[in-house]
Amino acid sequence: CQWWQALSGLGWIVSSFLILNLSFSYCESPYSLFGKIVIAFFLLRGTGMALNQVCDKDFDRWNPRTAERAIPRGVLTPTFCLLGALVQGLLFLYFCCSFFDRKVAFLGVFSLGLVSLYSFLKRWTFFCHGAVGLCHALIPIVVSYAFEGRLSTPLLYLSAVCFFSVSGTDILYALQDCDYDRKMGLHSFPAMFGVRFSFGAAFLMHMIALSFMGAMLYALHVLLVIWVLFF
Repeated sequence: CQWWQALSGLGWIVSSFLILNLSFSYCESPYSLFGKIVIAFFLLRGTGMALNQVCDKDFDRWNPRTAERAIPRGVLTPTFCLLGALVQGLLFLYFCCSFFDRKVAFLGVFSLGLVSLYSFLKRWTFFCHGAVGLCHALIPIVVSYAFEGRLSTPLLYLSAVCFFSVSGTDILYALQDCDYDRKMGLHSFPAMFGVRFSFGAAFLMHMIALSFMGAMLYALHVLLVIWVLFF
């Protein structure tokens, strides 16, 4: 699932890049910049995955769903994963400071802090799912500042789509561990509020995401083109 989430993040990068092209934005060497953003994203994602493996190793060991992960099985040691997280995190910071302007570099540092903190959030608050959504919501904002030096309105709407859709999906994903999280005292949304309420919250979040998707399409005049062509 973690690699699926990584590919999902890549999808948000590609979507942001295509939307900028739809809005007739211009940038020198766009594909080179796009490649640097993708590399930085995978370095950040790798840092988060490695830290999550280390921080959750004691919980993963007793959870049937996660017992087959690398550390519980003894395939990788916590020290190795921690070293991998450190190396990838430092490479990510190097990319941010070397190839992007100050705004993008600041967003990168903030993202790294958020990713590092995420592994501990479920111990304290049910907003852990919102943190996942926020990490993905920063992708269109970073792409917008990297290519245009400002926040594009369509990508602001896409950022909201990312936040609500990813947060809602993560709540649904956490339903698998609802009973285990309660037993271990973890504060996932399903463990705190129950299965039925979690389904309702996730449904509401996806409906909000759809509304922002419509706003984004309107900002790109896509809805107007569809109306003219088909109605």
